Formats: sequence, structure tokens, C-alpha cells
Amino acid sequence: MERESYIPWQAQVAIAIVGIYLVTGGWTRIFGTKFEATGEDPRWDRAVEVSQATKQPGLVLVTADWCGGCQWLRNNVLNQPKVRAEMAHYTLLKVDMTKPTPAAIAISRKLGVDSYPTVIRYDQDGHEAGRKQITSADNMTDWLRSGY
Repeated sequence: MERESYIPWQAQVAIAIVGIYLVTGGWTRIFGTKFEATGEDPRWDRAVEVSQATKQPGLVLVTADWCGGCQWLRNNVLNQPKVRAEMAHYTLLKVDMTKPTPAAIAISRKLGVDSYPTVIRYDQDGHEAGRKQITSADNMTDWLRSGY
């Protein structure tokens, strides 16, 4: 006599939630993304080429002018001289979601970005090495310094 397996409804709901999370880009938060040319966006591909040619790690800023947190990050963190000095060690790509183009939307989805601002750091081999959102200038400086 074969025994039927039974999965409680709570487990079925949990499995469905995890499945939806992974399908909608949540996998990028678990496994990270790659800073590599895709042929989909010339700006992205050019930043990757520069990063590889100069052996600099990559830094991607996903932002929007209408975003209050983005404005705060720009004015209070990214414009600080010590942060700018650390950012100079990176190949920077800004993904502007103010009036998103199809290419910007595609990059944002590929990166699994669902809130702004998001700063993604890549190592010299193009592997995602970390993400930041709202943070202090000192914290951003230390985070950037630890990535090259």
C-alpha cells in the first residue's frame, strides 16, 4: 500500500512565497549580480569595458530626482569630499529612474532593485560585493574603501 505524502498548507504558502520572491528578482539578493556586458544597454556595456580595462571595481547608483532619499544621499553623502575620493577608485554608472528609459528599467530589474537609492558595489572580477541604501558619509567611505 502506497502512502500519500501530505504537505501542510502553511508549507505550501511558504513555498509559493519563496517561488514568487525568486521569480521577481529576489534571487539577486541571495546570489548577487554580475557587472558584465550584456549587449542590451551601451552605457552599461561601456562601463563594464572601462572597469575591465582599468582593473577598477564597479559602482552602480540607481537613483531618481523625485526620490527624497536619493536627494538626501546625494546632498549629504555622495557630495562629501571623502566619499568622492573613495568613489574615484571605481568605475561609476548612474542608472537614472527619474523618467526611466526601457534600458534603465531593464537594468533595474536585472539588478533586483526595488527601492531607491540603491548603490551596488562590484569587485574587480565583476561579482557583486555589496549594496547600500541610506547611510552616513563615514559609513559609505568605509564601505567603499573595503571594496578595492
